[in-house]
Amino acid sequence: MTKWQTKSMICVPLKSKRRVLAVIQLINSPWRASRERDVLSARAVRLAAIAIDNARADEKIQELTITDDCTGLYNARHLYKTLEASSTARNASPTRFSVCFLDLGPLQAGNDVHGHLIGSRLLSDIDIASKAACD
Repeated sequence: MTKWQTKSMICVPLKSKRRVLAVIQLINSPWRASRERDVLSARAVRLAAIAIDNARADEKIQELTITDDCTGLYNARHLYKTLEASSTARNASPTRFSVCFLDLGPLQAGNDVHGHLIGSRLLSDIDIASKAACD
């Protein structure tokens, strides 16, 4: 119906660690895999896939360094980075910011009695409740 004719199709998978991240597809292209230059281009595309995968892994690692494994909540490292950035920004402009700390020490008793997984769940529930209260 569209009168479209597929004369050639080249699909180059972007693979890394045995996973396909994406596929580059060329339809009706004059590209020929037999040419050395084109084969090198295909290899470069595959190397790009590895670079993309590495960047994703690095991003995940960075995220894990500032969040708690069990709750997904930000940890003290994130707090210190944020306070440092806010302090630097405050020195550059006359804006104000506040910091509020909550003593959740009584949760330690829950950890002692029920274990850290239950304690982490309680922290996560408190985070959800505090976000709802702020909205």
